[in-house]
This record gives sequence, C-alpha cells and structure tokens, in this order.
Amino acid sequence: MKYKVKLLLKDNNETSDEEYIANYPQLENNIIRKGRGWNDSVCFSYALDTLNIYCCEDAYEILINYYYQIKNRDIKEGDIIVYFDWTKEIEHFAKVYETDGTIKGTIIRSKWGSLGVYETTIFGIPNIYGCHIEIWRDKKGG
Repeated sequence: MKYKVKLLLKDNNETSDEEYIANYPQLENNIIRKGRGWNDSVCFSYALDTLNIYCCEDAYEILINYYYQIKNRDIKEGDIIVYFDWTKEIEHFAKVYETDGTIKGTIIRSKWGSLGVYETTIFGIPNIYGCHIEIWRDKKGG
C-alpha cells in the first residue's frame, strides 16, 4: 500500500507544497523536505559536512577517529546518528537538528540521495535505513 505524505519544500526562501508517495506508513505526516542539499552529497557527506567521503565505511572511520559514542540520554544538537540494519551493516547517517534531550523528542535532518534533505524524528525514517542506531559527538565540540 502506498501512503501520501505532505512535504514542505523550502528552496531559495520560497515555500511550496509538494506530495511524495511513500511505501512507509510511519512517514505519514512527520517528514519535511528542507532542500536539496549538495547535488553530489549523500547521507554521510551531509551529516559530516564534507564531500571527501566515498562510502559509509569511510565515514564511520571518521567517527571512530574524531568522534566519541554517547548514550541516548545525552543526545544534543549537532550529534551524528548512524543507522544499522539487523546484521549491523551501516545503512544511513543523520544529524541531530534539535532535541529536548530525549530520543522521542529529537528531530534529525538527513540527505535522501537525490530526493533532498529531510527533517523527521529519529525513528521517522524508512525502515530500509536501519532499525538500530548509534549516536556520536565530535570530540572538538563535545
């Protein structure tokens, strides 16, 4: 079954409504398109603010070297979320946009390939992006 999801596209300070058809019921009424992001960026490039990464494993290596893993209850804006599938394969990266300090009250932004940058809750993303998370914080800003 397909679900209609209302997205808000903000581009060049103009706002327009757009519909996106999704196969994921958890997305209904909880995602907002926030722009296209860099044309050639993917989720890990967007989350880590760099174009010099070529795969999830390279991005994860950056996390290991320059970030430290934190507990869920310590989450704050700017932290990086890494999504894994049930086999612990890396599937997606996102950045914490705002939070009330709880997982439920945390909003993320992430790049969805050529579709653009989306804002949603931590668990509001499609299941294909994984069902397990790790949260990382930059050692410099931590």
